[in-house]
Amino acid sequence: MTATQSANLTNTEVSVKSSGTANAGNILIDGGTAQFDHTTVSAEALQASGGNIKVNADQLIFLNTSTFTADVLGDIDTIGGTIGLDPEAIIIRNSQLTAKAQFGAGGTIELIADLILIDPLTTIDVSSQFGTSGTVTVSSPIQNLSGAIAPLPERIVDVAQLVGQPCAAQQGGQLSSFVEGWRDVVPPGPADYLTSPMFWDPPSQGNLQGSTRTPANLAAQRLGMTLGTELTTVIHSPMIVGATGKAGCSF
Repeated sequence: MTATQSANLTNTEVSVKSSGTANAGNILIDGGTAQFDHTTVSAEALQASGGNIKVNADQLIFLNTSTFTADVLGDIDTIGGTIGLDPEAIIIRNSQLTAKAQFGAGGTIELIADLILIDPLTTIDVSSQFGTSGTVTVSSPIQNLSGAIAPLPERIVDVAQLVGQPCAAQQGGQLSSFVEGWRDVVPPGPADYLTSPMFWDPPSQGNLQGSTRTPANLAAQRLGMTLGTELTTVIHSPMIVGATGKAGCSF
């Protein structure tokens, strides 16, 4: 099986089993990447020796909940098969790689890559129940990330110490604070009067035309003024209406 870019097998079974006296066959998979998800690849033999399973990839071989097996059940003359993975990186998760034997000798499993990551739920077994166990070869500069990545500090940062005290000034604290804000107009100076909004009670009946409760009359009444009927518009200046105190801070 050859793939120009990637070989992705999901819920698949690839088998070259042997049930007679002939040895099991061979499986060869080549690709840029090879991913096996819930997949079984088998080269088992019931009476003869096991076959060979070889996966070559330029980049990654990833096994997720998959099984590669080259087991044998024959007599003492049988030998378990060979399983070989040769990419740039190998990741094996919750999978089984076995080349076991019952009376004969166990097989061979070879993992060759620059990076090999195998989780604790994975089984790699080349044992023989009554014969000689096989060989497992793992060749990689990095087999465990714990030696390549610095561990995180055990001390947890106290987030409460990173949060400021917004009421420190009111509580007599010794901390200073700075708050950035935005204004739509020029702020009043320290000696200017504070502004208040203009209040307007709309007339209960009729429209505004000809009514004495127009915004102009109401504003004039609050300023202690009386307007004639010819004045219909008041220019509202928020700097002079309803002074309630001086600009500045007070606690």
